[in-house]
Amino acid sequence: MVATSYPRFQGDSSAVFLRYLARAMGGNGDVVHVLAPDDPDADDSLNDGNITVHRFDYFSPGGARLAYGAGILPNLRASRALYLQLPFFLAAFFLSMFLLARRVRPDVIHAHWIIPTGFIAIIVGRLLRIPVVTTAHGGDAFSLRSPFYRWAKRLTLNNSSTWTSNTRSTAAAAMSGGGTKAPDIVPMGVDVQLFASGNRGLYRAGLEEREQVILFVGRLVEKKGCEILINAFGYVTANYSGKVVLWIVGDGDERDVLENLVRNLGLSGKVRFFGKQPNENLPDIYAAADLFVLPSIEDRNGDTEGQGVVLLEAMASGVPIVASQVGGVEDVVKDRFTGWLLESTEPVRFGGRVVECLNSPQIMRVLADNARRNVMAYDWPVVAQHFGALYVAASG
Repeated sequence: MVATSYPRFQGDSSAVFLRYLARAMGGNGDVVHVLAPDDPDADDSLNDGNITVHRFDYFSPGGARLAYGAGILPNLRASRALYLQLPFFLAAFFLSMFLLARRVRPDVIHAHWIIPTGFIAIIVGRLLRIPVVTTAHGGDAFSLRSPFYRWAKRLTLNNSSTWTSNTRSTAAAAMSGGGTKAPDIVPMGVDVQLFASGNRGLYRAGLEEREQVILFVGRLVEKKGCEILINAFGYVTANYSGKVVLWIVGDGDERDVLENLVRNLGLSGKVRFFGKQPNENLPDIYAAADLFVLPSIEDRNGDTEGQGVVLLEAMASGVPIVASQVGGVEDVVKDRFTGWLLESTEPVRFGGRVVECLNSPQIMRVLADNARRNVMAYDWPVVAQHFGALYVAASG
């Protein structure tokens, strides 16, 4: 497995779904080598049974790092100086992938994200005659829309032995412009048992017995729509007769702006910013919530929600969902069956739907129960079985 992001230590949430996939494959008896960028916070604690994690370093003057944090593309947009690191990063990634693949001679290289990982992987695969499976996760498909990047994506996908997409929406975006062979749709998964085991009372200390908790989990970046969420929550507090609080779990470039918005709207006593939380805390946080919200949008660069793994976490936790109907969300949430979807994220409409949900506890229970049953199709052993079949076919 090769990727531009992978958890760096126990509890790190950076591309944590890749660690779950590696563990699921290792649990099936496969020997898994993972190659990802190094980071000052990375340690050796993620080597686990059949899984060995390898890190490559690259020249990063001034201490700023291209990888991790908000992600490579957001990091580049935030600091143009990071473009100076890009050639060193790509060269180190290629050389490290080539040397590792030549040493361990894997049956297949699984590249996560089309650009740059898949592009580099198909070169290494061609040189060493190793089949490549490339997976599109969302940001690589929805953004990078210039003619050059469309050509690079098409070249990468057509020269992979097979490629997968987490949703139909991600697949359509990756194939925009035509000339690309069709993928297998294989979603990222969720540890159903873990997220079903949360302790509801652990994080509710200090709340009143009937106080409702609205929960958001994700990076605080434009495409997640948190500005819309906070404005919608202002509508909720003015139009819902019960007591309600908003919990925002995650960090990112927009946090300061969002905290200022909360203060300006007079909501400071009702909105709690948790910051970035260790992954092991999340089941208890979800368990404490009454409603999960994901008001994602298409950002100014065309990026949007590829799948929304947090939706699976909420479903496994038995928390009802209100989400915007963008990107791959509608592949995960079935409107009025496993959650509520809105075509518009205009704050009054989003807030109005939240109020409607809070006033319909019986309907929320039915949808949450439906979601619990449907999320079993995303349990990691099931997902790993799909990928395992693709690996065998590619290397056969």
